[in-house]
Amino acid sequence: MTHLPHVPATRSEAIDLLRDALTGAVLAPGDPNYDDVRRAGPTPWPAPAAIVLATSTDDIVQAVRFARAQHVSVAVRSSGQRAGAAADGAVLIDTSRLDRVAVDVDCCTAVVDAGATWADVVAETERHGLTPVLGEWSQRSAVSDTLSGGLGWLARRHGFASDSVVSFELVTPDGLVVAVSADTHPELFWALSGAGDGSLGVVASIELELHPIGHVYAGRLLYPAEHALEVLTRWRAWITGTRPELTSSVVLTPRTVSVHGCWSGAVDAGRKLVDEWRMWRAPDGDDWSERSIAATDGVCDDRLFPTASIMTNEWANALRDELLDELVDITRRETEPAAGVVEVRLVGGAARSRSGAAANGRSRCDQFLITLGEIEGSPLPLRRRLAPYVTGSVYLDRTDATERLARTRTAFGDEQWGRLCAVKAALDPNDRFRHGLLIAG
Repeated sequence: MTHLPHVPATRSEAIDLLRDALTGAVLAPGDPNYDDVRRAGPTPWPAPAAIVLATSTDDIVQAVRFARAQHVSVAVRSSGQRAGAAADGAVLIDTSRLDRVAVDVDCCTAVVDAGATWADVVAETERHGLTPVLGEWSQRSAVSDTLSGGLGWLARRHGFASDSVVSFELVTPDGLVVAVSADTHPELFWALSGAGDGSLGVVASIELELHPIGHVYAGRLLYPAEHALEVLTRWRAWITGTRPELTSSVVLTPRTVSVHGCWSGAVDAGRKLVDEWRMWRAPDGDDWSERSIAATDGVCDDRLFPTASIMTNEWANALRDELLDELVDITRRETEPAAGVVEVRLVGGAARSRSGAAANGRSRCDQFLITLGEIEGSPLPLRRRLAPYVTGSVYLDRTDATERLARTRTAFGDEQWGRLCAVKAALDPNDRFRHGLLIAG
């Protein structure tokens, strides 16, 4: 490992030394491609002091040590990740070029580098008849998604992606490489598993547990918007007492209402379950079918929640009639304020039963996640409308950067928050990693 010399240098000279120490590239303001790279991805990042395009764990180490020597903060960007808190003057470490996936068939695990997407992971694991507990959008970094929690179509059966972590390879704020597991560093392992995205260091890779899940029965049924309340009411009854093999949601827009879901049990049982809807009323569109895990992307088209749109969400433990009326009303074009898209997601199951031991426990211990997208203006008026019916917690991965900072505390219970702050204070007392979650160290 090459070490940067500890000698006084101007920022420009220090960046030149960093370039010499890396196998990857460094871009500084004024360099060709600097603006193109910082604007790449779902949302642009502000004006970092340097962008490090890492190609190895050693590159990450050198970038973190550079930031420490220069007394600047560190932000992290992975594949498909939205911009975090403003990172002007920070070192932005881009890990998207680290995309290795190594499957251990005997142990039913996979080691996944920080830039590998869920699509990359599934492409390797499916060859062995295995699958991870993946998030719902295949082009997002599996590591970033897992550090944020990782809510996907297997959540009710297997929990969040963060529940499947075996170990982390972490570059600490001091620039040290540490193997983190429940046995070696239990408190740090606990914190990283669902509350560690960009706040506790740079996770270079994770080891994930895999499951022998074959094909699933998944898709969506499409109905006209005038049936929205009827569909919501029927869906509420349909999912009552349902087995954990089913994760499902209803999505409302000004023009349509659709029933989405994934059944991970026997395909015939899933088909029979969805046939209840077909017999109730013939849908305008129906693509529920037997498919691979890799083909579940279309179950909830990410165009429904464009990453550049303002998103907010709330958790609820019951779907009262009054709440359903509100949700239908706020997707109507004549309503003020309004949301262009509303999703009501059934969670619960394993995601809920494992929440007590999880760092992100409060943001997954309720039954229903209500997401509002394509909001014009502040989401606060819409949240106020829902306030009588929701718990006040939030799933941080479905918020924009501003709201993620403002509502970080509400995603954690008092005990979880105290433990998380203690880990942050011990690991990063200078708050070098301040562009992820807002954790008081």
